[in-house]
Amino acid sequence: MLIRPERESEFDQIYNLVKTAFATAPVKDGNEQEFVNTLRNSDRYIPELALVVEQDAQLIGHMMLTKLLIQGDFQSFESLLLAPIAIVLEHRNKKIGAMLIEESFKRAQAMGYASVFVVGDPKYYHRFGFRSALEFGIDNVEAIEHQYVMAHALSPNGLEGKAGKVKLIP
Repeated sequence: MLIRPERESEFDQIYNLVKTAFATAPVKDGNEQEFVNTLRNSDRYIPELALVVEQDAQLIGHMMLTKLLIQGDFQSFESLLLAPIAIVLEHRNKKIGAMLIEESFKRAQAMGYASVFVVGDPKYYHRFGFRSALEFGIDNVEAIEHQYVMAHALSPNGLEGKAGKVKLIP
């Protein structure tokens, strides 16, 4: 099993992987594959942090970390958004998603990022250290229900003193 950055030649395959994976996901909005394309075509895209899981020459998972700004009263702070993570059905519950998230965190830390945000199921993301963004004094401008918007510090004090608002959708 190999975790590596996505390749442009795989974009159509990734679109289908995300669409298929979310068709059977318990929490979804049905447009996750379009959101991947929106993020990829925005100035938030970081190719080194758009990762796939490859096994036996097949893609079985995908996730992206993209740029996100925390807009404070007097300054802004750069962070990341994890969105979305997709694992094909037959490979779920094998900790592949966890490996993908942990690897993305290592790569993001190496690139100097201090925090990550996610919109998702709190039961799943709490195990990776995510907590309600409101605990850090950070709200979202989209009015997404607060329990689903979470943040995680990649470094000690990575979110300290960074209260403000985030725009999650480009």
